[in-house]
Amino acid sequence: MEYRITNADTDSISFCKYDGSEFSEDEITSILEDINSFLPDDILMEDDGIYDRMLISKAKNYVLLEKGKDKLKFKGSSFKDSKKEPALRKMLNELIDSLIFGKGKEVEIYEKYIEKACTIDDISEWIIKKSITKKLLESERTNESKVRDAFNGRSFREGDKIYLFNDIDGEIQLVRNGEPVFIKRTGEPKMIPNKILRLYEDYNGSYDKEHYIGRVYKTLKILENVLDLSQFERYDIKRGKKILEERGLYHE
Repeated sequence: MEYRITNADTDSISFCKYDGSEFSEDEITSILEDINSFLPDDILMEDDGIYDRMLISKAKNYVLLEKGKDKLKFKGSSFKDSKKEPALRKMLNELIDSLIFGKGKEVEIYEKYIEKACTIDDISEWIIKKSITKKLLESERTNESKVRDAFNGRSFREGDKIYLFNDIDGEIQLVRNGEPVFIKRTGEPKMIPNKILRLYEDYNGSYDKEHYIGRVYKTLKILENVLDLSQFERYDIKRGKKILEERGLYHE
């Protein structure tokens, strides 16, 4: 009998029949015996279950629907990133549910979260958790200094947990290759939004809309190997921003 391999890594393999029909108990026993007959005596391949559906986003990142059950099993860091914004974890789960159960609502879900990113009123759905480390408190790298700037005069100790969101604080001059940029026609400084981090408790209704629109698309791309991304509008680029402007959801 011939099989179609759906996933494989260093210590496991997933496969199905070419016609998609079910395996009988006798077939499962026979297959395991055949596989183990080729392996050294101290290595034994075991049956890890029969699954109705399997979604593979990349190596070692997949979702399983066990036969006869409706609860999904998630494997891999792409799906278990606890630092991802709560809203985007929900979006990813909704996309996976639509794909696994063949609901065909992926574009609808994406559009829903783009609109949510444009109309945030509860920032708690869009915060990230950060642990205070010695490196964060002492490093002069931009990533760490931006977090310390968000402290806004408050003191934190190593081991503390904080919650941050992305905001805009006025404008700063654009710097390219270490040099400030000026407008050629006028000689005036080229200004861009001053993108900063703020603590969750400092939220006052303002946030970096462009950042979160981009985060929605970046989360979608986790599934780029199983989605046709051409069906999804890129709202994080000029054309997409124009569409959002026409809908009254975005302005520069």
